[in-house]
Amino acid sequence: MESTETTDRADPAEVLASSCAAAVAAGEQLAGASAASARDWAIHIRAQLTLEAGKYTLDKAKDDWAVSKARGPGDLTAFAAAAESAETTDGGCDGAAELPDGDAAAAVRDCAGRLEALARVGSTGTTVNTQWAAHLEMMKTKAKADSGAYHKRWLGMVRDAQPALKAHTAAMKGLDDAPRCTL
Repeated sequence: MESTETTDRADPAEVLASSCAAAVAAGEQLAGASAASARDWAIHIRAQLTLEAGKYTLDKAKDDWAVSKARGPGDLTAFAAAAESAETTDGGCDGAAELPDGDAAAAVRDCAGRLEALARVGSTGTTVNTQWAAHLEMMKTKAKADSGAYHKRWLGMVRDAQPALKAHTAAMKGLDDAPRCTL
């Protein structure tokens, strides 16, 4: 009975703090994984655009593609693990806005604000990671693919990647401006 009484008297902010901190930690992990996918997908895309602009040789573009491609499988593995962790903590800060005022509540609300920014990074990162994964799969078939069809699909991916990468960059900037979670 005493444990029920203790729970009834517990500060709601302190009760929420643990799940909110776990959600933020998982979101930070996902942000890091999405940044790695975005870095390598952006290198791949930038190499093509720089090649088209006449500022890269084909050999230089191939070098950049090789570097980013080599990290690709690790990017996808890290992203999948981080996304799973973030999913298991989803909703960890729910109720923060309704907490009564106080120092603990303010800290939880800051974490909830950070989690909102992390959710934007996770969403844009998912798009980027999905595109990157599709291209990594596509590259596995390059040797057997019709070169014209392959190139046309690649150029479509380059076109589609640019707004996705831009959105991810903006979300990462928003994360820089978000409150810090000190729980």
